[in-house]
Amino acid sequence: MKHLCGGKYSGHTTVTDLAYKILMGIESHHGIRSIRVSRIDMGTGSKEQTVKVITQTGCFTLVCKQPGSVQEVNVYVIQECSQAVLEFIARFVRNNKYKLQFGKRI
Repeated sequence: MKHLCGGKYSGHTTVTDLAYKILMGIESHHGIRSIRVSRIDMGTGSKEQTVKVITQTGCFTLVCKQPGSVQEVNVYVIQECSQAVLEFIARFVRNNKYKLQFGKRI
């Protein structure tokens, strides 16, 4: 577990290892306004490291799943840059060999 706070970050300060790696890779994109980190759900997760991207109005929710934990992160974007940010996130996740999924909130 790592800790992030200040700058673009708000919400919880503790992040899972997977969420930390993803956020460190994408936080520098000029189209990202802010990042809100949610709590970690322990005792759940998936066998492989997976990032699910859910498109919402004004932000993308990244559901970062790893063995034993799941964490959601909301990435708020500048509206004109939303497609570029989405492509940037997807490229980063795939280039780092994590499983990538796109979906909707249920």
